[in-house]
Amino acid sequence: MAIRELDRFIVVVTIRTPSDAEWDRYLQLYEFPEARAKRVLVFASASPSASQRMRLRAAEGEYPPRKAVLACTKEARVAGVAASWFNSQLRLFSATDIEPALDYIGASSSERSQLRRTLDDLRRELSMPRSTRAI
Repeated sequence: MAIRELDRFIVVVTIRTPSDAEWDRYLQLYEFPEARAKRVLVFASASPSASQRMRLRAAEGEYPPRKAVLACTKEARVAGVAASWFNSQLRLFSATDIEPALDYIGASSSERSQLRRTLDDLRRELSMPRSTRAI
């Protein structure tokens, strides 16, 4: 799991179910009110465990941030659909639907460039296969 916090966004990339230590690092972002106001962009090849999802709902509180999930596996799509039942701010997109996902989180044209670069950097950091990196 790789995470990067930008001015108005949090970008997350997963290639496997996060370890509890990785998940704790992500949840720490929600300890600060300004982070709760950020928009979240997730590129998911895997999903968090059920207990991790419960902890996330608790950390996000009553007003979760707007979150776009680019799901590139069946597992990530199934988990995203289930999570969206409990979070009206979460929208699921196919891994190739980057533009609609960026529209949903309200990214400006300059922010879109930065978000694309950040996604590429994080996927490279995790050494994701090329087929899942090209969106």
